[in-house]
Amino acid sequence: MGTVKVTNIEPIADNGTVTLGGSGDTFTLASGVKQQLLRPTFMALSNTNQSIPNSTLTKLQFADEQWDTNSAYSTTDHRFTVPTGYAGKYFFKAHFLIQSGDDKEYYLYLYKNGSLVTYTLGKEVTGGGAGNAMASTSATLDLIVGDYIEAYGYNGTGVAKNSYSGYNIFTGFRIGD
Repeated sequence: MGTVKVTNIEPIADNGTVTLGGSGDTFTLASGVKQQLLRPTFMALSNTNQSIPNSTLTKLQFADEQWDTNSAYSTTDHRFTVPTGYAGKYFFKAHFLIQSGDDKEYYLYLYKNGSLVTYTLGKEVTGGGAGNAMASTSATLDLIVGDYIEAYGYNGTGVAKNSYSGYNIFTGFRIGD
């Protein structure tokens, strides 16, 4: 078997299609070769407890980046923004853990460009009146360059409650065109 080395492959047909291999074939990347599938991707955590006031929709502050392949997540604005060249379908997930103390309302929201996309009601994670509540939500969205995604928490207990550092997570990645 021979080796083919090229710097550019252009389609012969006018439809722009290039086919490599056939059904059932496998392509193996050599060690050290970087693939760009599922990019951009990021994961951010909260690095301090955050007070969530009563009856106030509050942007969650994920300020500790675990990774951010394309510098698309801002630890200042606490949002992911689709970078140039990466429009497409994305998957996002957020997780929220908050001090509860009673069976009240705790919500986790995802917003796209300032508009609600999805939300989840938090559930008590321990019995009785001294537990915590958690919520996880996710969304698959079709995004264009410049669209931004943010996560918000809501506390309907009557008093301010703390969300817990290290347990609040916001992550996402591009899944295709």
